[in-house]
Amino acid sequence: MCQTHVLQVHLVPRCNAETPRASSRMHIAKDGHHLSDIIFRFSRLHKKQTEAANLVKAYIEDILVRVQAKLLIAEKNKQGEKQRLPQSGMNENNTKETEPSESVETFVEGMLKDQMDANSDNAMTRDELFGQFLTLISAGFDTTKTTITFVLNMLAIHPTIQQNVYEEILSILGTDPDVIPTYSQLQELHLLNRVIKETLRILPPSPILARTLTEDTEVAGFTLPVGTTMAVLVYELHHDPRVWSNPAQFDPDRFLPAEIAKRNPNAYMPFSAGPRNCIAGKFALAQMKTLLTTILRRYKVLPGDRCKELYCR
Repeated sequence: MCQTHVLQVHLVPRCNAETPRASSRMHIAKDGHHLSDIIFRFSRLHKKQTEAANLVKAYIEDILVRVQAKLLIAEKNKQGEKQRLPQSGMNENNTKETEPSESVETFVEGMLKDQMDANSDNAMTRDELFGQFLTLISAGFDTTKTTITFVLNMLAIHPTIQQNVYEEILSILGTDPDVIPTYSQLQELHLLNRVIKETLRILPPSPILARTLTEDTEVAGFTLPVGTTMAVLVYELHHDPRVWSNPAQFDPDRFLPAEIAKRNPNAYMPFSAGPRNCIAGKFALAQMKTLLTTILRRYKVLPGDRCKELYCR
């Protein structure tokens, strides 16, 4: 049977007695049987995975249908307006028509417009569109949520660091937990930034990256032919004792500027590296800082029963 470990922290209100006590849980399946596809298909975890996949698929399909309907209505209205005012050069307000202002087109609309355009050479299939959306959801939401959970766990089992982070937040943002930080203020949260980066090192949300070789490449004396799919083990890279002393220890000071300068930049790649790295890495960091400053100004984070057992270093 699949065993599930529960990471849990308790969020205790700092100063507002009316703020409810809360807890954060994250379930991580840890067992070896799921490595076999045949056995995995008969497990409860596979059933849950299938249900979750169907839920996401229905969610994505609903978005595609609604946006496509919106585009069709907009195009119909546009054609109707052209028929009403074919040659006048005047708009419906009887003023001289100027170049239409470019409205901001969403990523979704752009992809669907290409698919709806019979003359487009860049149109994606429905399956390709689904794949793009799945990437956006998993990379844009799940990884951020996972990292925030891990950061809270790390702060819960390192109370001194948590207190220092809390004091830094107050020094930059003040005591009002409803104050929304500006982007420039987020850049001043140096300790919180190091805490997030160290958490991403110890527990990268994407522990494995895959790349396909575009040319023959020599690695450790072996020549790998073009077309070979390579797996970059980010978790192992981030725990290599040749690069990181005491790699299991949680130490945000590894990311002080002087320490960073000592390492190869590719020794740390929570957002991948190269031309196909994460396009939203900086946005993700800003998003995590914003959410964490909101949580930490309201709550003190205490470890749950399994928190120390799993990650105390």
